[in-house]
Amino acid sequence: GNRVQAAVRKGHWKLLTDGTHAMLFDLRTDVMERNNVAARQPGVARELYVLLGAWQRSVDADARALAAAAR
Repeated sequence: GNRVQAAVRKGHWKLLTDGTHAMLFDLRTDVMERNNVAARQPGVARELYVLLGAWQRSVDADARALAAAAR
């Protein structure tokens, strides 16, 4: 399908987005990523979501700059 997934990791925390769903995992205790702890750690989830968004914007900006340079 056309699912869009992205992930970011900071220390032992990993945020995975799948479409509009965000899942947060504590890799210290859950290396198989089975327990979504986003509801219990909303501050951590929000912090990683912001980091992911910043990275995505920087990649998009790089791609636009390369496309403009190629014209």
